[in-house]
Amino acid sequence: MKFNRKEILAAFDAVAPGLAKREVTAQSQSFVFYGGRVYTFNDRVAVSYPMPTAWDIELAVKAAEMHRALKKFTEDEVDVSVRDDQLVISTAKTKMEVKTEAETVKHHETIGTPNEWFSLPEGFNTALLRTAPCAGTSLTRPLLTFVHIKGDKMEATDNQRLIVHTLAGELPEMVVPADVVASLVSFSCSEVGLTEGWVHFKNEGGVVFSTRTMDSSQYPDLSSLLTVEGTTITFPAELKNGIAKAREVLDLKDTLPCVEINAKKGVLLLSAKGPYVSLKERYKVDFQDIVIFQIHPDMLNDAIDMAADCIIGTGRLLLSCAEQGYSHVIGLIMPEAVEAAQPPAEEGVAAQVADNPPPAASEKAKRKPRTKAAPVVAPEPAPAPVSPPPAPTKPVAAPAPVKPTSAPAVVADEAW
Repeated sequence: MKFNRKEILAAFDAVAPGLAKREVTAQSQSFVFYGGRVYTFNDRVAVSYPMPTAWDIELAVKAAEMHRALKKFTEDEVDVSVRDDQLVISTAKTKMEVKTEAETVKHHETIGTPNEWFSLPEGFNTALLRTAPCAGTSLTRPLLTFVHIKGDKMEATDNQRLIVHTLAGELPEMVVPADVVASLVSFSCSEVGLTEGWVHFKNEGGVVFSTRTMDSSQYPDLSSLLTVEGTTITFPAELKNGIAKAREVLDLKDTLPCVEINAKKGVLLLSAKGPYVSLKERYKVDFQDIVIFQIHPDMLNDAIDMAADCIIGTGRLLLSCAEQGYSHVIGLIMPEAVEAAQPPAEEGVAAQVADNPPPAASEKAKRKPRTKAAPVVAPEPAPAPVSPPPAPTKPVAAPAPVKPTSAPAVVADEAW
């Protein structure tokens, strides 16, 4: 039967995010066809898409080679048929035979179909893109690697910073893995539904994007962390040009690429350090307080675009825009900790950092001078306790330089 090649490719492109880089489970690198749809499943993400009308094939084939080869065809129309154990795609001058799998594994039947779909509120995808970079990456706190959604709130934290968005409508509670967000938002989904262990999104074009989830009821309450009192400051508009330069320097594929803002006595210094190039740019500002923090360049850019209020509190910085329903809290790098890194340390300062002694600077730390903030949320309950890291057995060598520590961006643990 003849089909439009571009329509077939559109289906293959749509489900590609569900393919595994290596075979993690049966047919996790395959296109699976049945019920007029094509399916992919890699045990974390599952995607399905409707095939062109009259496509009634039920089989599974390895995806990568066939997908790449079909893109190289030049004809708009192809003939598709099944002969013995081969899927045959041909034109007047080209014939491609693809060996089929011995059986068709229907993983999607095990993850279920939602009984109810909820409309996503306006601006959901934009909020998800802004929120996901604040999620954690450490598997010692797996729940923090998700974006948490409950009612009209969307939030994420990596234990050093947090972000909260107020949505235009309410949704049931769920958590979405932060590392699938880029693929998810590319589909411009309009509805969401839940089954046991999975959250499903679908768009008007027929794509269903499903991803594994966790028990969202154990996500920590972040509401008390959003109250920050202190000095309000304004970033200069020309800082956007410096951010654009910094993005070219940074490795944006890094886990959390950051620029550093260091301001005091009316001068603001923007710093960025990539794998090969570093950049610094100075600006005049109208505040005199000492402010040091690190932030993703896109988040800082968004805050300037939104004309977000910036409040410098004790150990925390709050960027907020009520009109956009946006709040972003960052732990500040305390000047006292910077001074404590230089000998001789005064007794009072040493006492302040005694509970969180900085490690001796390694060669790797010198190459990537990124500050790791002190924990800002308590670890969520886990089925098995995680042993704390061993206390350092050697004192910090002086005068070896150390990275400054960030003050907790939240209150003490007992507040949880």
